[in-house]
Amino acid sequence: MSVIAALKGYRTQFLYSLHYILLNLSENFIYRLEGEEDLDILNSEGQILYAIQLKNLGKTITLSDLLSEHKTSFIKRFLEKYSSAIPILVSYGEISKDLKAWNEHKDKIDVKEKNTLKKYKITEDDWKLVKNKIQFSEVNERTIADEIEKMMKNHFPLIDPIRKAFKASSSTFL
Repeated sequence: MSVIAALKGYRTQFLYSLHYILLNLSENFIYRLEGEEDLDILNSEGQILYAIQLKNLGKTITLSDLLSEHKTSFIKRFLEKYSSAIPILVSYGEISKDLKAWNEHKDKIDVKEKNTLKKYKITEDDWKLVKNKIQFSEVNERTIADEIEKMMKNHFPLIDPIRKAFKASSSTFL
């Protein structure tokens, strides 16, 4: 990964995190950046409710971007560390039709999936848990930045967000 790609990832990760936090200010959540995932949402007892993984890969997100033989893959972390929470994949680009179709066949496992389960040593029950709980969201950086500006003006009327900072961060630097 190039330095520019890494910086773009950090910038858009922070941008989305700020957006999520501002959107949910009235909730009694605890927000943890770089916890189990890029953004963890915890209740007042410290239990993870939502674990949000952000992707800004410049390509369509597929299963191979979420699952690998390493324990560090999004799906394996979910199964091993926080399976009672809701995993959310947020992409600054397209999410494959195959992944989005999981909602249509949550409790079924086809032949292709059985091969995947065998390869990655995942049980059918765990796979059904993943398919039933995971949520997918496609977002647009410009829209997120515009909404942040509006929420900041609404929640903090004495603050005047500098519009140039949003424009520079999304076009000039990366």
